[in-house]
Amino acid sequence: MKREKRALKQWTTKEISTQLDLKPCPFCGGTPVVVGAELHSAKGVLIKCKKCGAGRNAVAVGMTYDFLASSKMTLLTLDQAIEKAVAGWNMRI
Repeated sequence: MKREKRALKQWTTKEISTQLDLKPCPFCGGTPVVVGAELHSAKGVLIKCKKCGAGRNAVAVGMTYDFLASSKMTLLTLDQAIEKAVAGWNMRI
């Protein structure tokens, strides 16, 4: 887990965002970026718009509670958290 925490701090949003297939912001058409997020000492990833700041909830790295999978605890790696965040950002209704 220590390696993943260090990786979060070393990210540059430009490098990650250019490697991912991210749709433009659904509100303003701006460019989204991936950022490292920290909430109550938990690390995660968040995708937000550079122009208007709109974003989805952060996806935690490590042990997470999945409300949609009938109270199932899951362990997400850094890559899995990024993949889940991208899927959430790209989802359109």
